[in-house]
Amino acid sequence: LRRAAESTAADYRALARHLRTGDGPPEVLPRPLDLGSLLAVAPPVPPAGTAPPARADSAALLVDSVIWLDALTADLARIHREM
Repeated sequence: LRRAAESTAADYRALARHLRTGDGPPEVLPRPLDLGSLLAVAPPVPPAGTAPPARADSAALLVDSVIWLDALTADLARIHREM
């Protein structure tokens, strides 16, 4: 998740440089996320009462983070297509 976030941030920085300088669009197009591998590290949400709530909370936060990061990447790809 950290690598995917760093990659997405780098893609947004490249776009910002392009918009600031007016140079040609960034040569490197945004890389789509590998959602399968990101979600594969999410622990399964345990049945009620079988695990501490913190584990379920962590799994939910991870899934939420992946969805948010995917939306950012999709927005960036759409911006590139429209440039």
